[in-house]
Amino acid sequence: MAIMPGQGEDSTAAPKEQLLRYFQRINRGLQSVLRGERAPLVLAGVEHLLPIYRKVNTYAHVLDQGVVETLTGWEWRHSTRGPGR
Repeated sequence: MAIMPGQGEDSTAAPKEQLLRYFQRINRGLQSVLRGERAPLVLAGVEHLLPIYRKVNTYAHVLDQGVVETLTGWEWRHSTRGPGR
């Protein structure tokens, strides 16, 4: 079961603090998978979240440039890549 930001024990924290904790959990999971690796890691997401993840990242081989999503929520839901498509 996945825990998304705003759910679980951190539900009373400020939104930015929730994101930091969520990204810290992602970082710990990636560290266990990527331990000893030197492969580049490409981040993909919405532009305003990538710098927040970079603050908690401890993997040495994250590429400076990521893949940035520019669709609005409405566009995402109605595109061929959106949920349920």
